[in-house]
Amino acid sequence: MKAKEIKVEFRPKTFSNGDTRKQLLARSRYFLYKPQSRWTRTQKQRAEILFKEYPELLESYNFSMYFRNCYEHKNINYKFQEWIEKVESTNLKEMKVAAHTIKGHLGGILNYFENGATNAAIESFHANPPCLY
Repeated sequence: MKAKEIKVEFRPKTFSNGDTRKQLLARSRYFLYKPQSRWTRTQKQRAEILFKEYPELLESYNFSMYFRNCYEHKNINYKFQEWIEKVESTNLKEMKVAAHTIKGHLGGILNYFENGATNAAIESFHANPPCLY
């Protein structure tokens, strides 16, 4: 808008990898779902820039990868509890909401890991109640 006001061509800031801010954000979503060990060279470069520009995304990424690792440990209850406690001590509102949800459903989540049991049968029953008349 400022460029239009002073009748100058707008040139967005370009980062060292050639991305504009908009491109950086759009292209970063692909590597944020993967562990860092599976990033390509280009994704590593993009991540370095992204996390420098948006440090809260680095913190969120680390929490999401920690959560992902909770599934890989034998003492899963301890790991989920530890993750919840760490998230509750941050200022990341969205992560706190996720931690609150996990905390509320922790019994069912742990039941799945310990016994392989889900509540799918109950959910199916609620979706299709038997005809009683």
